[in-house]
Amino acid sequence: MAPNGSLYLPDLPKLFAGEEHILSWHDVPVQDWDVSPLNDKDQVHWRHVFSNERVRSQIHRDSPSFEPANPASQKQLEAVTAAINVPPSSDQHYDISQIRADASFLSTELKLDQVQALRVVLLEWQNRPLLHLQAGYSEAEVASLRDVYASQLSFDADFEATTFTLRDEDEFKTDSARRRRQIFIHFQECIGLSRTWLALQDTSLAQLFSLATTPDSASPFPNIVSSIDRCMELLIKQLDEYGQGPQWDVIDEDSNYIWQIGHLFYAQILMQVVMAQVRAMPTAPPEPLRQWFHVMGDLVYLSTLEPSPLLTPDHLAQLHHLVALTTLTFIDPASTIHQLDNDPQQHWMQDLDLVSDVHQNLSNAIDAECMQATPAAYAWALLLQKIRNDASEARDRRDSPIVQRATETYDTATGRRASIPASVQHSLFEDIVDALSAASPLSDPIGVILKHTIEALHVADLLAEMAIFSSSDILPVIRLERQKLLQEVIVTATTYLPGSETYGPLVLTPQFALLEPARPTSTARNEVLNTCTAFLNTDALLQDILDVAASRFPFEAIPFLRLCRQLAQAEIFENGTQYITYRLQNLRSFTHNATGAFESYHTIREDENLNLVALDQNIFAFTTETTRLLTQGQINQTALVIPADTQGEVISEQNPPIVRWQFDYSGLHLVGDWLERHYNGKLYEVISPHESSSDVATEIILLLANLLTTTISSSNEANKRSSEVDAIIREASASLNFRSDVVGLIFDVLEQELQAYRRRPTNTFDTDVLCATITFARAVLKVKPAQFWQLIAKTSMIDLHGGSGLLYPVISGVESLSGYAPVTEVLCQLYQETLVSALRRLSSSSDTRQWRSKYSTSLLNNSERIYEGVLRGLTQSTLEVFESIGQWKTLSSGQEPRIVASLSNSFAQVLRYRYGIGSPLSKLTACFGPAADLILHRFRPASPGDAKSGPIMAHLLDSVSLVPSFSAATERDACRTSLTHLSNVIVDVASAEGMPESGLEPTLLDLSPVLVRNLCTGHHAGQNTAYELLRSLLNVVVLQKPVSLLGHLGSASSIDFLDVLGMAASSADTSTAVNAWIILNLLISKDQQWLSIVILTGSIPDKQGNASERDRSAYRGKLFTDRAIDLLSRIESTKKIGEFDVVRSVLRFMVTAQQNWSWTLTMMRSRQEIFTSLIHYVTKGSDGQQSTGNAERWMISALITDLASVHLQYAKSVRDLKLMKVFIPLLNWLTTNAVDVASYNTSLHANLAKNFASKFGLDLDDFKNNRLNRSRDSDYYDIETADVIFNNNSAWTAESRRLQSTDQSYRSEVERANDNLRNVESELVLLHSFQSLCIEHAAFFVQDHGIQITMAHISQRCLQANTQKYPPEQLFDHLLQSRANMALALMQRLVEKKCHGSDYRQLLKPAWESALFRNMNYDQAIAKDDITYWRTSLMIVLLALQFHLGSGWKPLASHTPNAADLLKHTNSIIPEVIEIATVVVAQGLSSIVLTLQEQKQVEMQQQAQLEKVDIGIKDIGLILSFLEVILRMARLPDFASQLSERLIAMSATESARKLYMWSHLLANEETDNDPVHAVYAARLLVALSTLPAVAEELAVEGLLNQVLTARVTQVLQEVADGVTHLDQRPHCQIFYMIWAEGILPLSLNLLNSVRAPVAAEISVFMNAFSNQLIRASTAFRPRDGQFIALTQAKEVTTLSLLSYMLGEYRIAGASAAVDPSTIQCLSGFDENKRALTADLRAHIELNKDAIRAKVIPTNEKELAWHNETKEQANGILVQKVLEEMRMAVACLSADEDQGNGNDGETRSSQ
Repeated sequence: MAPNGSLYLPDLPKLFAGEEHILSWHDVPVQDWDVSPLNDKDQVHWRHVFSNERVRSQIHRDSPSFEPANPASQKQLEAVTAAINVPPSSDQHYDISQIRADASFLSTELKLDQVQALRVVLLEWQNRPLLHLQAGYSEAEVASLRDVYASQLSFDADFEATTFTLRDEDEFKTDSARRRRQIFIHFQECIGLSRTWLALQDTSLAQLFSLATTPDSASPFPNIVSSIDRCMELLIKQLDEYGQGPQWDVIDEDSNYIWQIGHLFYAQILMQVVMAQVRAMPTAPPEPLRQWFHVMGDLVYLSTLEPSPLLTPDHLAQLHHLVALTTLTFIDPASTIHQLDNDPQQHWMQDLDLVSDVHQNLSNAIDAECMQATPAAYAWALLLQKIRNDASEARDRRDSPIVQRATETYDTATGRRASIPASVQHSLFEDIVDALSAASPLSDPIGVILKHTIEALHVADLLAEMAIFSSSDILPVIRLERQKLLQEVIVTATTYLPGSETYGPLVLTPQFALLEPARPTSTARNEVLNTCTAFLNTDALLQDILDVAASRFPFEAIPFLRLCRQLAQAEIFENGTQYITYRLQNLRSFTHNATGAFESYHTIREDENLNLVALDQNIFAFTTETTRLLTQGQINQTALVIPADTQGEVISEQNPPIVRWQFDYSGLHLVGDWLERHYNGKLYEVISPHESSSDVATEIILLLANLLTTTISSSNEANKRSSEVDAIIREASASLNFRSDVVGLIFDVLEQELQAYRRRPTNTFDTDVLCATITFARAVLKVKPAQFWQLIAKTSMIDLHGGSGLLYPVISGVESLSGYAPVTEVLCQLYQETLVSALRRLSSSSDTRQWRSKYSTSLLNNSERIYEGVLRGLTQSTLEVFESIGQWKTLSSGQEPRIVASLSNSFAQVLRYRYGIGSPLSKLTACFGPAADLILHRFRPASPGDAKSGPIMAHLLDSVSLVPSFSAATERDACRTSLTHLSNVIVDVASAEGMPESGLEPTLLDLSPVLVRNLCTGHHAGQNTAYELLRSLLNVVVLQKPVSLLGHLGSASSIDFLDVLGMAASSADTSTAVNAWIILNLLISKDQQWLSIVILTGSIPDKQGNASERDRSAYRGKLFTDRAIDLLSRIESTKKIGEFDVVRSVLRFMVTAQQNWSWTLTMMRSRQEIFTSLIHYVTKGSDGQQSTGNAERWMISALITDLASVHLQYAKSVRDLKLMKVFIPLLNWLTTNAVDVASYNTSLHANLAKNFASKFGLDLDDFKNNRLNRSRDSDYYDIETADVIFNNNSAWTAESRRLQSTDQSYRSEVERANDNLRNVESELVLLHSFQSLCIEHAAFFVQDHGIQITMAHISQRCLQANTQKYPPEQLFDHLLQSRANMALALMQRLVEKKCHGSDYRQLLKPAWESALFRNMNYDQAIAKDDITYWRTSLMIVLLALQFHLGSGWKPLASHTPNAADLLKHTNSIIPEVIEIATVVVAQGLSSIVLTLQEQKQVEMQQQAQLEKVDIGIKDIGLILSFLEVILRMARLPDFASQLSERLIAMSATESARKLYMWSHLLANEETDNDPVHAVYAARLLVALSTLPAVAEELAVEGLLNQVLTARVTQVLQEVADGVTHLDQRPHCQIFYMIWAEGILPLSLNLLNSVRAPVAAEISVFMNAFSNQLIRASTAFRPRDGQFIALTQAKEVTTLSLLSYMLGEYRIAGASAAVDPSTIQCLSGFDENKRALTADLRAHIELNKDAIRAKVIPTNEKELAWHNETKEQANGILVQKVLEEMRMAVACLSADEDQGNGNDGETRSSQ
């Protein structure tokens, strides 16, 4: 129920637009209204609901009914519909004239107020999409379901005969079908109103009787005042109308059927209302009583009803029980007797005619064997028994002497007798007896009714069934009142039944049923506990039942043991001990038949005639032996011995006689002895022959189980609980001969029963003892968990190694054929509890702490294996049950859905414990590993065929039903919810763990028609789980294999689904709205094209996939995008957490829509004001919200940032810079608030982790939430799991004396930690969104000068933030990297834009500091495996250095403005540049080369590929870039000497040389086996050699000779004809790069720096590459297909310059201090200078087109130059090539002048 707007009847325009919904009484979740307090959210919700005037007026009527038709209602109808006067048109989904006509029809035929009739019609219209889905399946849906369903059939079946039937579209649209639905909804509303009214009445009673925990003033529910007369009139009206049938012109038979069944369900709720009212009164009012019996007599107490689709057997049984209870409530023998004894004048029995009518009615009913009237007839007979006894006493008093004297007093004068005292007048009791006797021909009409109900109609069994039914009601006060009524009938029976019947099956059978839980749930146990408490507080029950049973014990053992077992659940104490425990420890009598040694007795006190006897000798209680020497050690000292002279009473003189001995003993000793006898097969020797050994043993075991369970739960002090449990076990074990304690004995009995199954026939095997032993095992698990795990592992119940054990064969052989499965149910409960116990095993709050402290590590490891084995064995057994239960004989009382639901929840818990919390290596959840693997293996088969035939599909299909219901959620609904939840957990686990694709996920997607209907028709929990599963499937399956949901649903059902989602999206229930928007978000993916178009445009696509031109939207209401924008426009009003969730889901929807479908951007642009609202919401900052609220706002801000990012993409595509201006405030706010992540409370987390581990012995990280469902928000620490583990630990919940406030508990501390981490997470999410915005749009931002400065500031904040200390938490692992990436992206764009100024130059210092903050050098980065962040940081530093390049750094004149400041800043960065060069270039190169060498050596030695550090070419290239940038700095001359000294001192040249020498070994598959390292090493040497001091060092070290010895150089020399830039031979292009970019410029640099001393060596070195020299000299000869590269032109230029310089030194000779003969000519090059010069000039003289056609780019940079043109040139690349050619020609020409003897002036000018 999700009321919006005016709740009861919203404005029709808003209703038709989908903005508001109409409330339905049928959806009110009365099952959630218990005596427990509501949470704050529910309090607010229900206060809002009941504050509505129409709702309150409806609730405060004197009966749960709607207003009848009246003349004024027509005017009200017209007033309400006046706002909608639009005739049906193509743009509307409603017909107002049809709505009015339907409302008038319902008002007339159902006699309803027309406004209420309109509500019903509008409800049908509102829910029509949902009802359309319920009406059947489309063809596409049937096809999707057919394969899944067919795989579940073992025989040929007609698929159309199943629940998956085709929908009759034409029939659904007919008037009769529509009005049939309206009639059905009318009765749903009536029943829902009555159920709500009844629940409110129950809530009022709870407050009245002090049962409610919420004070009356704080309750959101209104108190109601009811009228028994009006309610009874309404009930009789419904029953009369049911009997008469509909009085209208028949629409069709289905409508009449709905009309009749609706009346029955309505009457069923009204019966409960009347029962509650009658029970609250001193006596039943006469007129309602008369009406009830009259109508029931006419309807034969509804005994002739038959089951039908709407009236299932369970519903029919409930109706019959309610009839019986209502009839019994009117009789109510206890209150009637009380009223007759105290105030008979006010009782309805004063009306003798009414008494006669009731008597005759009940007599006729039992004559007809009407079971529904039998309990009331039985109670009536008991009441009449009492009345007859009182009448007899009154008659005796009248016949006494006093009366005789009164009759003799006769006045003869007046002829009158003296007055007779009132006490001897004819009494009411006599009048009643006389009236009934006169009306009946029978001599004893009362006795006849009593006898017939007892013997023929088995009233005891009927009362037992009613007791079980009464305990299952959802309303607590009414449930207790029903049980109280039945208990009063039993008390009355013990008082007024004939003497022989006051204690026997007639009393015990219903009493046992009343004390027994209806089903094994905690709620049922609480109600039974209340019943047991009431029993023990009732003296009559204690005296007449419990004391009598105790006096017959142990001769009649079962009644007493069963009563003790049931009453042991009550927390009633005697002398500090639980009452039943105390009674058992202090039994006062011992009843036994006089056989064996008991025959030795003699009579005593014969004169009193009391049948008293005394024993002649000491005897064992259960042997035929006597004992005289108790002190001589001949017997067991703990044996039960009855001493001589013990007195007794013969209570039966049968043969042998039965004697009750007055003997004090412990019943716990006795039951322990009996259990051992049962185990030894000798219990039959000591119990009554009328009782079986197995029944007695069953009751004993269950009694001990209840005693232990109650004891452990009754005391708040753990030590006291433990000692009391130990005392019970010790006393029960005192009489054992061969075993240590009774616990081990019962586990032996369990093993004995399992083994016995092999020897007994299946049809005779009784599972009661087995069931009892498993129940006892559950109790031991609670009180002695360590002992349980040791004992259960020793049994053959399960196989610790993964087999099924012996328990499942028993279940499959017995219970699968019997139709009743108690062992299976108790196994399910045991399985659930073992999961919790295993989770608690490491907790220091349990007794395992002491147990674990006693054993060594090896034994503790063995215990872990026991945990794993037991859980795996139980999982195996329960899996087999889960897989086979569908083929069992139909189970009774809803057992099958309960079992399936229980197992589904348990399997889901196993998976959640294993994968949902902690780490994979966590000790806390490690024991669940084998069980979880087993579950996943069974439920995730590889093939879809196996998945379709799997148990999950079978149970899901079995739970499907489209039959509409008048009742609330059923056990089958709960089963379907549990199965859906299990499926969702499996899908999430597989996705989170990266498991391979299985057949389960696509098969579940085939069931999407069923999931969609669960979204619409299930109860609230079922809807949520269905949403979650559909979300997971759309996330997982569609990603693996794109599948359209349209193919599974069909178009019609898809539209209905969208209508339902539309209703949910605007629901006031925030969880429903969030789920709906999330599903819509998934449905607008690119894989769901058809649905995306429909959702976003409202139009159904045509065959080409385009939106069709339609006059109206395909679905109701506004477009989803319009709804989203409207909601976001109200974002300022968002205050509550649930509302934040809705806003976030809507923002995600909008972001996804615009990311996937760019045409939706125009929708946002048309609503430009929405961005202003969103940006204002973000930038206004926190408004005093709590921390959680701030986290939500940060999350929303992140999504708004994502939305802005997507919309900026649109602005970028249309070059709309104005739109970019709109987002500048957001960008500025993000710059200030989105970079820092400062919320983390280090002290809170550090102290909590330390204290938590110290207190509980567990690591706090073990409770880390792994968030299986990635789309679901959850806390960092799983408090729900911690609550399970520490539920009884006062430190966790602060229930100890020292911790008076819950704020001081560990739980509250963990909650605070979660809140803090949620804030941190929100900051990280915001940072990620900001990062995405900056990285994606940096190129767009940099176009605006103002934003350029902002980009610099963002980069600076990122770098400064990266110098702050951060916590060692996993969520911070990527924080620094994210900020570094953002700064890198922004700075790259700023460098590309060639921005300059102080805002950019000041980035160098924070950049270098952020790099050194985490790693001081490459060695540290490698050691910490942090090379990625280090590399990113260096790239940022490299970019920051480039802001210091350019003309702005050349020497400045002193008169230049600000020159002094600029020079000062320039000088200040020199030390940083030197440090950067030292750390990055020198140390970095050394570290890299050393690492590469070590890795290669290890690889060569071990002959295996080992895991390598991510070090390689990119790092060498980065170092090379640093060196080149530093060498390009304008102020290099100022620090060149310092730089050279550092590089030489740090062996940078040596590292570069080593890299070159090793390059042939470092070639690998990553480099295509090319010696790429040699290229970079050569370029490094070239860069280093530009520094003169370094070049001299290289020359001194003999670098050139070392280069010649390198293997790479040798291979280059051996290449035939040399290598070229276009050489296609393997590796030759790399060798050319080594030659052209390395060897040549290195030689030139050395010659230029060292000059003459190295000239001869250079000439020899160059001549070693003769092939290359020859090739270079002929490279420019004209030929076809000739292409020229820039590298080739540079090669020729460099060779020409070298040739020229060497020639100069040859000519200079001695003047240059060289021997000219040692300087060789460049062989193969110098000879061809003239031809080369001519070739170059020919190319230079080519026209623009010709030269451009020859020049080709060889890399991306050259390609950009090639495409970028300058003035008077065809491209920058061509211009550069021509410049190189001209330089080469100049050198060659100068060389020619040398040869012609030109003077030095000419050479100098060249």
